[in-house]
Amino acid sequence: MLTQEQINELQTHPISWSRLKHYDRSPAHFIENWLNPPEPTPAMTLGSALHCLVLEPDKFEARYIVAPEGIDRRTKSGKEMWTMFEAGAKGKTILTAEQFRQANGMSGAILDCNAARKLLEQCPRREDTITWTDAMTSLPCKGVVDAWGEGGFALDIKTTPDASERAFPRTVANYMYHGQAAFYMEGLRLNGLEMRNFFFVAVETNPPHGVQVFMCSADTMIAGRGLYMRLLEQHAECCAAGLWTGYPDSVTALELPAWAA
Repeated sequence: MLTQEQINELQTHPISWSRLKHYDRSPAHFIENWLNPPEPTPAMTLGSALHCLVLEPDKFEARYIVAPEGIDRRTKSGKEMWTMFEAGAKGKTILTAEQFRQANGMSGAILDCNAARKLLEQCPRREDTITWTDAMTSLPCKGVVDAWGEGGFALDIKTTPDASERAFPRTVANYMYHGQAAFYMEGLRLNGLEMRNFFFVAVETNPPHGVQVFMCSADTMIAGRGLYMRLLEQHAECCAAGLWTGYPDSVTALELPAWAA
């Protein structure tokens, strides 16, 4: 059980999509993520480095440092060399040489893609933090929009194993990216901005780092709006009850998904 102070914090502190999406599994998964935030995974670190290279390249050297290759930390001398390197990093995020190569390859592929480059050229606002109050639940919300342009669009960069037209829409559905898109578009709208379109710039993590730009259809945005509204409503209900339950405590009928059946 949470204390009343913790519940008050949940109700008054702006909620982000990265936290809200956990309600899609269960309220218990949300509260575990909130109480015990996981450490960034290597994939998350790679994604953050890519975003910095593409959206804020002038800040990359201040935020990241590449680990030297060939240090064997199993040996005494290797441990000493690593300790010296970490001390010199001064709080910067450490990338492996392979992560740096990957991030550079992906950022280069994005900037070589005409569609992606032209959209980015129209986006003076990068990594922009916005806050708003949800009209339905009165909950405070926040988001960090990768980039948005005064032409009425926003975009988000996504790394993926497969950026093809066949595979990426399934990735969007599995990871609920459409909910994030609709959530951010509503936040931009409530900040007085007229937004019409949301784009995903999908880039493959492995060479040749294929890039494809997708514009969310009207139906995709409607589905995304329904998703984030459902999760926000669940958050409000859990805060009001002071209870974050797990999966149903009963036997659930197993039905194969349509594609398997």
